[in-house]
Amino acid sequence: MAAWIELSGRPPSVAFKMVSCSRRVGCKSPNNRHNRRYLQIIRMLLALVVFMKRITCIYYWFSQNGKYRENLLVKGQIVRVVYLDHLVITVQDIPQAIKFYVEILGMQEVTFGDNRKALAYGQQKINLHKIGEEFEPKAASPLPGSADLCFVIDDALEEFIKHLNDNNIEILQGPIARTGALGEINSVYIRDPDQNLIELSTYTF
Repeated sequence: MAAWIELSGRPPSVAFKMVSCSRRVGCKSPNNRHNRRYLQIIRMLLALVVFMKRITCIYYWFSQNGKYRENLLVKGQIVRVVYLDHLVITVQDIPQAIKFYVEILGMQEVTFGDNRKALAYGQQKINLHKIGEEFEPKAASPLPGSADLCFVIDDALEEFIKHLNDNNIEILQGPIARTGALGEINSVYIRDPDQNLIELSTYTF
């Protein structure tokens, strides 16, 4: 101790405080501050990567949509369909369907019109019809369990699989490679309470 104080050239009281500080757990040393800064930088970089991935998906969608419109105009056709606004599924029990899509898939319950129910996600929604009480006009043969839908999720697929397992949702198949509207996707398949087939996917780019 005396030799260290002599070499450090610091007064004994200062040297003792430095030794005590270095032995205490959680002391705010310069190294700890630097480590925290590095962690903050890493978190910022990861957030930037996620943000850029989303921007890439949006740009790719708009670029592909623009090419599609140009091809139609070249052929002399009129562009009529731009994107899907909403779809309708027929269910046995509306509250049960809402519970599944809100708690498992993170959609938002919406009430509209004459106390009608829908599930909002992104810029689209799913309108719910109860079998035997459908709104007119309706599909020719509306039946629960006849839908086959694919949704792109915001989470990493591995994290979403854990979420499904934690909620005792059976995975029918996956993860498995598939092809979405914009390119290659990784998917898992589950069923909703009405036995509709639900594909949940993330893009690989």
